Parts: sequence; structure tokens; C-alpha cells
Amino acid sequence: MICMGPPRLRLRRLLMTPLAVMVITTSVSAAGTTSAWEEIQNQGDKAQVEGQFLQAQTKFQAAANLAKSTYGVQSPQYLKSAIRLTSVLILDGHVDKAEPYYKQLVALNFAKGKSAGLDPEIGVWIDDLGDTYFSRRDPKTRELCLKHGLALKMRVHGENLKHLVMYLNGVFEFYFNSGRYEQALPYALEWLRLAQASSNKETGLLPVAVTAAASTYFKLKQYRKAEEITTHLLDVASETRPKQITELLLITQLQGYIQLNAGQLDRAQTTFTQLTKIGPSDPKLFSLGQIQGWQGLGDLALKKHDDKTAEKYFRQSLNGIRTGLGAKTKEQLVPANSLLQLLKKEGRTAEALALEKQIQPIAVANRTTISAAFPPFERE
Repeated sequence: MICMGPPRLRLRRLLMTPLAVMVITTSVSAAGTTSAWEEIQNQGDKAQVEGQFLQAQTKFQAAANLAKSTYGVQSPQYLKSAIRLTSVLILDGHVDKAEPYYKQLVALNFAKGKSAGLDPEIGVWIDDLGDTYFSRRDPKTRELCLKHGLALKMRVHGENLKHLVMYLNGVFEFYFNSGRYEQALPYALEWLRLAQASSNKETGLLPVAVTAAASTYFKLKQYRKAEEITTHLLDVASETRPKQITELLLITQLQGYIQLNAGQLDRAQTTFTQLTKIGPSDPKLFSLGQIQGWQGLGDLALKKHDDKTAEKYFRQSLNGIRTGLGAKTKEQLVPANSLLQLLKKEGRTAEALALEKQIQPIAVANRTTISAAFPPFERE
């Protein structure tokens, strides 16, 4: 899985929002009298655009206080000031001070993902505030900001997976990649639920959601649940023949590793062997199936303490990747590391050193290490 944050363009739009608001409001005020609230709000927008976050906080706080006493806490004026204040506090690293305003905003009465009786612009600003939370990288507040960002997105977009998938994936991967699988599981299952309910299953979201949920169950050693999820999707795929062949090959490989780790070696043998035969009409897809199947068969052979057979399959997988993707591709690190560990285990030092010399530059170029390269669903 991959951990990703909001696009840079999205954040840039957030930072420039005050400038757009300031220009529009200024042009309107030329024809009439600008209210005291608008004037203070514009001063806050100007300060934020200029990077003067402390001054912006002061102005937005004053604007929020004035709007609260003049228009009320449900008014567009107060909500706009509260959102801008929350945003600038987060951008300035004061997540704790933003918390009371966040709680106010997330408790707003939304109906089916849309603002109920509120200025439509409020929904857009809350949406942007979710991006602001999600973009924070401070390790001390990263977890809280990810969860807050997702919560705000869900308040605005309801259960529209198209708008939520990046944020669900972000929170899921935060927990999964740090080994906190029990905390990752609810997000994986929510992702899967929304993907199954989505009317647009051609987007490829369902196979990715299945992989997330099944991988989490796999890590929790709940192999039966993991296999139930993958089997259901593969059964459906065999009937509908969807276009997401790459994702389905990955899920089939996952199913083989589930069976392998559950001690169902004969079933794992069948699954990995089937992978090597997938897609004969398309050389690229056929090669992908072969590579995944060979890697799995190599790991299966290790499980059976058959090092000779394991070496054969690891070499086939390595050569297949180099032939299909090139001699410098990073994908070769997985079978190369498997082969390297086997050579070291057997005391074949010269061969191990030669292989390590070949692949070390590739690992360095991709900012990783050889030892960190494992199959997506490594043997346990």
C-alpha cells in the first residue's frame, strides 16, 4: 500500500483562498459600506496571504467573536471566521488551539453530505479545511490531523467514495505501515463497505479496498476472514471479467500467501501455479502473472525446506522482471532479496556478494535497502 497526502495544488488553492475572498469583498465594498465584520475578516485574509499567521489569528479571532455576538454561531459569518481561524492555527502548528473550533465544525447539522440551510460556500471551506488537516506532517499531531481531515471530508461528502478514497487510504496506511493493524482494520473495512456499495465499480476502487482489508486480516493472522474477502471478489471477477487485471493478480497472489501461512500448502501450490498461467493472450499480463506465481512458489518451496526448488523459482521471477521491465527496475529487489537470503543461508558467499553488488545500486537509487524488499504478503 502507499501512503499519500493531499495534492500540492489543493493546498495551494487553500492558501490562496483568502486572496480571492479579499478581492471579491473589496470590489463589493466599493459600491457600499463594508461591515465591521467584513473589514476585520479581510484583514485576517490579507495577513494570512502575507504569511503573518499570528496577525491572521488575531484578526480571525476578533472576526469570529464579533460574528458570534452579532449574527450567531450558525451564521455564515461566524462559520467563515471560525474556519479561517482553525485553518491558520493548524498551518501555524497550533493543532491544540484549533481543537475547540474543529469540534464545533464537525458537529454541524449536515444532511446526506450536504450543508442543511448553510451558505454553500461553507461546505467548500470545510472541505479545504479537511485538506489542511490532512497535509500536516508533524509526528506529534499526524495521527490526530489525519483522523480530523477524514472526519471533515465525510461530513461534506457523506459516503461518496470518489471523494473519500484518498483520505481513507491515508488513515489506513498510517496505521498499517506502523504495524498497528487492529487500528487499521476499521478503516480498511469502511473502505471496503463503501467500495462494495459504490455504483461505479469500474473505477478499480473495489480491488484495492479488498487488498487493504484482506492484507490487514492477513497481518492479524485471521486467515479465514482474509480468504473469504479475496475469494468473493475473485468469484465475481470470473463472471464479470473486469478490467482491473493487475489488481486481481495481486489479490490472487495474496490469496496464495494466506493459504501458505494458514498451512494449506496444497491449496497455495494450486493458487500460485494458476498465477503462472494467467493472461497467455497478452505477453505483459502473462509475464506479471508468471512473476507473481514464481515468487509465491519459491516461498512455498522454502516452507517445505526445498531450497533447490525455491532457488529455481526465485531466479525465474528475477529474470522475468529483468526481461519485462529492464535490468535497473526496482521491482527486481523482491526476488533478488529472496535469492540473496537463500544463497547466504547455504554459505554460497561468492554468489551472494556478486548478486548484492548488482542490486545494491538499484536499492540506493530508490532510497531503500535490499533487506527491506519482501513480497507484498511475505511469508511469516
